[in-house]
Amino acid sequence: MAIQRAEKGIVFPDYVTKKAKDFITPSENRVCRTIVRNWEKTMFYTNRSMTMQLLEKALNTESIRRNVLANNIANVDVPHFKRSEVNFESELKRAIDDKNESNKTMQAIMTDPRHIPFYIPRDIAAVQPRINLDYNTSYRNDGNNVDIEKEMVDASKNTMRYNAYSQRIGSAFSNLKRVIQMA
Repeated sequence: MAIQRAEKGIVFPDYVTKKAKDFITPSENRVCRTIVRNWEKTMFYTNRSMTMQLLEKALNTESIRRNVLANNIANVDVPHFKRSEVNFESELKRAIDDKNESNKTMQAIMTDPRHIPFYIPRDIAAVQPRINLDYNTSYRNDGNNVDIEKEMVDASKNTMRYNAYSQRIGSAFSNLKRVIQMA
């Protein structure tokens, strides 16, 4: 909800403090509103920064990984249970390598929309985590391949990565909050 000063007809966003409103002229208000509007469009609606997108995907991946690790640990004593693992980092590395290699590939001349291009680069934003089932190994005679020590180490690594990603996102949003408060 916007606040309007009756004497000048100026409309302020909610996050502008009362002290700041007293010092802003109508022309400055137009400039501020334009900056805020453009910032909102670029930040949240059209072009979020690649870092924030990757951090969001990394948090989602760590959440999925936590569930997979919990499933592996819960089924440590189940005969013939095969452990699962989440594959995200290698997929992301492949997408980044593909983006770097896209300049070196030969472009196909496509005269019809049904033609298939020689090379389709992967979009980094479209990389999704994959859950892989490990059928090849077996640590015990009953066919189970869950090593509880490895799973516990992976769970602690997962927790540390999740905390690091969430702290980074929190610091980015606190920086944005500071910028908005200064405006």
